[in-house]
Amino acid sequence: MKRVATASRTFPRPWLPGFFAVVLACSACRAGDVHSLAALVPDDVGLCVEVRNLAGQFDEYQTGELYRRVSQFPALERFLAKNGAKVSKLADEIHRQTGLSTEEILRKLLGKRFLLAFWPDSAAFAKGQPGPAILIFESTDGDLLGRAVERLLDAERAAGWRVVPRQWRHGGATHVIYRIEPGPKDPPVFLATSGAMGIIATDERAIATAIAFHKGARPTRALADLPAYASGVGRLNPDAVLQMFVNPRAWKELLDACAKDGQVPAVQRSLLEAFQKSEYLVASLQLAPKFVLEGFLRTDLVVASPVAGGSLAPREELAERLPAAAIVALAGRIDLASLVGGFFRERAAKAASGANAPIAARDRLDVTALTALTSGRGYDAVAALAERKSTAGPADKTGTAKGAVPLDWAIGVDTSSILAEDRPLVAQGLDPLVRAGLTAAIVAFNRQGHNVRIESSEQQGVPLASVEGVSVAAEPGETAASTSLGPFYWAGSSRDAVRDAARLEASESLASVTHFQAMANPRLRGRTHLAYFQLGTLRELLAAADAPTSQLGAADAPRPTAGRDNDLVEILKLADRLLFEARVDHEGIAVSTTLAAEPRR
Repeated sequence: MKRVATASRTFPRPWLPGFFAVVLACSACRAGDVHSLAALVPDDVGLCVEVRNLAGQFDEYQTGELYRRVSQFPALERFLAKNGAKVSKLADEIHRQTGLSTEEILRKLLGKRFLLAFWPDSAAFAKGQPGPAILIFESTDGDLLGRAVERLLDAERAAGWRVVPRQWRHGGATHVIYRIEPGPKDPPVFLATSGAMGIIATDERAIATAIAFHKGARPTRALADLPAYASGVGRLNPDAVLQMFVNPRAWKELLDACAKDGQVPAVQRSLLEAFQKSEYLVASLQLAPKFVLEGFLRTDLVVASPVAGGSLAPREELAERLPAAAIVALAGRIDLASLVGGFFRERAAKAASGANAPIAARDRLDVTALTALTSGRGYDAVAALAERKSTAGPADKTGTAKGAVPLDWAIGVDTSSILAEDRPLVAQGLDPLVRAGLTAAIVAFNRQGHNVRIESSEQQGVPLASVEGVSVAAEPGETAASTSLGPFYWAGSSRDAVRDAARLEASESLASVTHFQAMANPRLRGRTHLAYFQLGTLRELLAAADAPTSQLGAADAPRPTAGRDNDLVEILKLADRLLFEARVDHEGIAVSTTLAAEPRR
């Protein structure tokens, strides 16, 4: 239905923007019905957002701890205090025009499912106007919908708006499409119903197409029949409150115009070009029983390793390299060959062919060298922050500065190749290289009157090298320690931190923790990046220390005054654990963010 995408329509000012605001602000449900309203819009849509089972699933969200904390979030309380009168006025206006309360709109009118679709339009954007759009909602009560539409039309007529009904016959049935004209300078809006389904659009043909789809006709291909849509939505959380699909091809004309704009910075222009080359972008949101936001970008910019037939070396799950007691844990797996191939693919092709498009000898050398150096190279990097183990007593008796939190950190890098048959060449030279660098730094430091030295030791079979003489860690007299075990190189804030990281067993790792397992996204198996934050433990540690952020602790602590830092403190109170996961592979980029909150004891 390409003609819909070329229409330039906007919504009337008095009531419809508020109506859409209510729709978008109240997306608190999970998918309950497998049938999708995407079967009622053409496949040339640029953006499609669908929400299902709002009435039933909002109740589940309200019973959760996350809802309680969000409802008491100071920033939200301040917003409602400032804008509460406007919100009430909007609700009153909607009630006056439709005869429905906000509760009835959310539970009955929009309570089953609704969809908002949008078509990008370069001409409309050039005028500062939105492109064509359509809202389709299926009510739980068809009679209620009919009465609300009649009352709405009467209210528009009373306000001096022109309401023009037009009969449209399809499949032996007659449907009425209302053209609502707010004024001579305002574009019209179209409204129609089909049984319990209501449709609001900026183009009459969009409504006619939706009704035809609803009655079984197929004048053009529907979005639900688009292979990219089926593939993308199939990757999303089936229990999601909201599902979003973005079709990059529909934005081509608009993005081409932006990319050619000389005022657009080079980085942004590169991102626009990358988006144009993608097949689709999908995202979903789940609010109950935990908050889960996930997305997937299908793109060919991330390519597989160019080494044909190479077998990948078996490696531990990233979370198995992180300690179970970690308050903050970070891990990433980098396939350098894929990274170089994605960003330099075009230049590499030119260098290989040496034809048509000329390439400088220096560029050809750079590409050749990068390909050789990264062929089969991929490294794991992990970092963990955990509470310092100490037998010397409370933190204030171990030399910890007043107000500081006694934490240990450890960082590890797997220097082996991603190819099983390759030897860990980097690891063989990394340890002496690091020691040489430390030695040079210590010599320069001691010239300033200090007495810093490297001492070697062994703890439980783990060889360690520690830097003594300067206290920047929690314990005095020791700054850091390091060790190299096979392909893994470790560095940390103390001997204990490095030794424990080097000897970590899978049964003692983050992967074995029940809370982590419950948060891990099953659709991101084989994750290549993760970040885990134990917010509850972090709050307890900060509360125990005499630190400015001690208000992170008790639930009944006094509310801080407004400010950027205090807003961050309050944001951290919203959940007990945060997990970010990502998988970057030859199919694209998948990400997931999960927040979990437990009732306070």
